[in-house]
Amino acid sequence: METRKNLALRVKSKLSLIRQLLKLGLTNQEARQLYQFIDWLMTIPEDLMLTYKEKVNEIANEADDDIMEEWDVPYVPSSVKIARIEGEQKGIRMMLDKLIRRRFPHTVTAKHLHLINDADATTLTCWAERLIDAKTVDEVFATSAV
Repeated sequence: METRKNLALRVKSKLSLIRQLLKLGLTNQEARQLYQFIDWLMTIPEDLMLTYKEKVNEIANEADDDIMEEWDVPYVPSSVKIARIEGEQKGIRMMLDKLIRRRFPHTVTAKHLHLINDADATTLTCWAERLIDAKTVDEVFATSAV
C-alpha cells in the first residue's frame, strides 16, 4: 500500500524483495515462482521498466548465481493475452477493411464490412489470403474454403 502512489519507492521495494529472495536458499523453481508472483503483485509502469530491468540484471550479476537465468520468463496474465489477441484481430480487421475497399471500391457492401467485423482471426486470415487472387469481392468471402 505504501508504494501505490510512490512509483520510485515501488521499484526500490521490489528490487529489495528480489535481493532478499536470493538469500532464502530456495530451489530455482520456487524462487522463479515467487519472483513471478512479486512481479505480478508489484507492477512497474512502462516508463520505469527498462531501468528496473537493468537493476535486476545488476542484482543477478552481484549474486553471481545462475538461479536468475530462468526468471526472465514473464508471467502474462490471461487478460493481457486476451487483449493481445483482440488487438491482433483488430489490426487484421482494419487492414482487410482498407484493402477490400481499395481493391473493390465499387462493389464492397455493408454486408462485407459486417462480415469482417464479426469474423475470428482464422477466417480473417483466410480472407486476406484470398484477397490476393480474388477477381471479385464475393470470391474473398466464399465459404467453401473457410
